[in-house]
Amino acid sequence: AAWFGGALNASSRLPTDDGVARDFDGNPIVAPWAKGWGAKWVTTAHPDTVKALRNQATTIIAAGADSIQVDEPLLQLHTASWGGDFNSATLDGFRQYLSANPDRSVLALPGIAGLDKTDYREFLKSQYGIKDTREYRRRYRSLPTTEIWTRYLRDSVRQYFAEFRSYLNGLRTRPVAVSMNLGELDRPNENNRNFFLTEFSDYALAETPIARVDELVVRSATLRALGVGFVPSLMPRSTAENRVAIVTLY
Repeated sequence: AAWFGGALNASSRLPTDDGVARDFDGNPIVAPWAKGWGAKWVTTAHPDTVKALRNQATTIIAAGADSIQVDEPLLQLHTASWGGDFNSATLDGFRQYLSANPDRSVLALPGIAGLDKTDYREFLKSQYGIKDTREYRRRYRSLPTTEIWTRYLRDSVRQYFAEFRSYLNGLRTRPVAVSMNLGELDRPNENNRNFFLTEFSDYALAETPIARVDELVVRSATLRALGVGFVPSLMPRSTAENRVAIVTLY
C-alpha cells in the first residue's frame, strides 16, 4: 500500500496575524533564514493558531495521509533568543503558568520576585530597564527570569503537542504517525532543547548535515537509542561526500 504524508510548520500561514509570534517591540517574528520571503512564525499559545493547524491536519488526513511532518517543531520556544514570544496570548499564558507554579520559592528569588503579578514585558521594562527588542536580545541570556520564561515556552509547546496527538488520534481509527525535524538532536540528553519532543515523535524526517561524519553517526545513534525512527534529509555537498554519508547511514 502507498504511504504518504503532509506537513505543518512553524511558519504555516494563518487567517490573521493574531496568532503570530511577536518580538519585544510587538512586531511579527520572521525566522532568520526566512527573511527573503517573510514567512511569519506562529505561536501555539494563541487559540487561532491551534485551530488553524488542526484544520490543516484534518485536511491532510482527509486526503488519505498516513503521517504528518511537523517542521520547526520548537514553535514559540524557538523564538526565545530572537526576541520573542511576546504575543498577548503567550504573556497571558505565562501569568497563568506562574500562578500555578507549585514552587513559590522560585518566585521569591532576587530579580524574579513579583514576576507573577505583572505582564512579563512590563516587568522587564520596569525591573531591568529594557526598552526594545535589540536590547532584550543582547541581555537575554543574562536575565535571571530567562530560565523560567524558557521553561514556560517549552512546557507550552509540550502541552500543544500532547493535545495535538490526542486530536490526531480522534480523526481516524488507526494512529497517525507524527514526524518532526529533529536534526539538532545530537545526544539522548535533556540538555538538548529538542529532547522533550521525542515523546511525541514517531520518527524524525530531519535535515541532516553531512560535513562531519562523526556528527552524522552521533545523530543517527541518538535517535536509535531513543527508539525514534530516522529518515535523514541530507543537506548535500559534493557527490563524494553524499556517497560517504549514505554508506555511513546504512
